[in-house]
Amino acid sequence: MRYIFLMVVCAFSLSHSVAQTTTDTDLRMEKNFWGIKFYQGSKLLKPAEVLNIMKPNDQAYAAFKKAKTNADAASVVGFVGGALIGWPLGTAIAGGDPQWGLAAGGAALLLIGIPLSQGFTKNANMAFDLYNHGDTTAKSYAPKMYVGVRGAGVGVAVRF
Repeated sequence: MRYIFLMVVCAFSLSHSVAQTTTDTDLRMEKNFWGIKFYQGSKLLKPAEVLNIMKPNDQAYAAFKKAKTNADAASVVGFVGGALIGWPLGTAIAGGDPQWGLAAGGAALLLIGIPLSQGFTKNANMAFDLYNHGDTTAKSYAPKMYVGVRGAGVGVAVRF
């Protein structure tokens, strides 16, 4: 039984590693704790440079332009919302009389920023797929299945 399990795990890992072929001209987006970074090969790019690189591909350019607009709006809304939350908290810590209405308004702005951020991710993924693969299907909307091995056993996850 162990050998069958080991063969299945090896088959899944090998099929996943073969599917990860890229070239130096492909663009990629990596998420980390501090935000999202864009790369072409090993070169780090700014969003404006990515937009410039995508200019020859009209569909990818339009999708990334929309993504960049969403990201810019989410940044502004998030900054203002954070400031509106931080001001009453600072006043409360200093011993003053905080205006909690400002904090509630800031929380509302942060909630508005969530769909904008999700719109950025969706449109950026679609733009990168269009640029790298010329894929006109909406791949980023399709559910993706993942098979994983954890301490408790093998599991399957579907992400939208």
